[in-house]
Amino acid sequence: MKSSIISPRIKLVILFFIVCTQLIRGQLNERLEGSYSFENTLEITKDKTATKRSFLRLEDKGNVKWKVNLPKEGYYNVHIAYRAFNGSKEQYLLKNNDTIPVGFSMSETWNEFKQPFYFQKGSNILGLQENWGHMDIDWLMLSEAQPKVAISPKKQQFVKEIHTPLVFKVENYHQEIETVLLNEKPIEFSVESYTYQESSVLLKISSEELNSFEEGDFLLKVVLNKSTITTHLSIVNNSEQAGVTIIVPDVEHGSSVFMRLPSGKNLLIDSGKKWVRDSIVVPMLKRHKIDTIHTFMITHYHGDHDSGDRGELIKREFNVQQFIDYNSYPTGYVLEQDGIAIKFLNCSENGNEENTKSLALKITYNGFTYYHGGDTYASNQENILENYPDDIKTDVFYANHHFHGSVLPKYILKADPDIVVVQAQEAVYARSAFMVNYKKKFLEISNSKRKEPVETLLGLETGATVISVNSGKDWTYRAHRDQHKVIAPELIKN
Repeated sequence: MKSSIISPRIKLVILFFIVCTQLIRGQLNERLEGSYSFENTLEITKDKTATKRSFLRLEDKGNVKWKVNLPKEGYYNVHIAYRAFNGSKEQYLLKNNDTIPVGFSMSETWNEFKQPFYFQKGSNILGLQENWGHMDIDWLMLSEAQPKVAISPKKQQFVKEIHTPLVFKVENYHQEIETVLLNEKPIEFSVESYTYQESSVLLKISSEELNSFEEGDFLLKVVLNKSTITTHLSIVNNSEQAGVTIIVPDVEHGSSVFMRLPSGKNLLIDSGKKWVRDSIVVPMLKRHKIDTIHTFMITHYHGDHDSGDRGELIKREFNVQQFIDYNSYPTGYVLEQDGIAIKFLNCSENGNEENTKSLALKITYNGFTYYHGGDTYASNQENILENYPDDIKTDVFYANHHFHGSVLPKYILKADPDIVVVQAQEAVYARSAFMVNYKKKFLEISNSKRKEPVETLLGLETGATVISVNSGKDWTYRAHRDQHKVIAPELIKN
């Protein structure tokens, strides 16, 4: 490994970096040193479309670093002008002692990455290291950021009989949580770090604290040292049986969704990875006294969906009465049974490999719609847009391919969901499908037009989601970060 002062040609890139960082008030280091690992793996290439007619090619595990002196601590936007051919890329942002995965969407022309990060006052190291996929870098720039604090879930329900604490993810951007108020009454709380993002913490309110309140609707106010955020909380004594109950557990990277149907029968879509099936899905079913799966659906045959055995253990353990996969029905077919209608929007005929063959489903009940995207890609969504434009609007949108693969922003905009559920692990924060196509190209645009913002329920953050549906106008949801208990007691009541 070699580390050295970079060549004069690389300094052209550094000099432009110096010019860009003048947007920050204060004295910056006049000497910015770049270092790279594995000699000759980083290459400066001429290109008249680049700002200085040359760019840095990031490949083969190389890295480049700069030193920058900042006038104060806080959040700064890191801007990176880049090109990424042949698909999205994931690289490492080097920030002092941190190595942070970041995602870049595919772009054959110069595009701009922008994301806020926390920097200390004075000297900082900022760099890039190749991780997954070659990429071209034109320039880097810092600008002061003013990120907005946020809380998730934005709406929550506390059921007294479940006896689990409420946990919220708060994007506090290093602000301290000073007070939590429930209808203006101070309540006890605790704060824990959120491992996967420096900008967030977990806010925990014990069940004992909430049990002291009567049933009703409340405004939960979180007071930070520089701002205040609110969420709506409903407190009920007991969970009530609904026409349809949906449980979306936190299975990290994978997929498994359970539904109790109006007939009282059970539907299971996928079973997750083998370890997820054995430690999360099967125990969850048994805790809720479920011994029969009336309909078991496998969206496609990848190990994070079929547990690596094509669903065979589930078939043996739970008296499966009907099995459905992507070959069972043609695209466009509507299966009406047990009080719901299932329309098949994508099947094996629509793809040439497992993900593009994956089932995509529209499930409706009494005016309510749930869309399940399986592991379909943006190309599948284009096809559905063209052939089934009237079947896209939904109340609940299940993220296709865990928002790790390609996603079509205009598709989700047309779906216009109230909540989006995502089963993914921490790598999702470095996926452009989630960070760019979903959060920027869908969520920011959609929320600017909506009276009520879209609720994003990422299992990694909020835990398992339970959705109770009576009709399209009468449905609720709640999140349980502690999912290893009975979280839907309504399923085991007579």
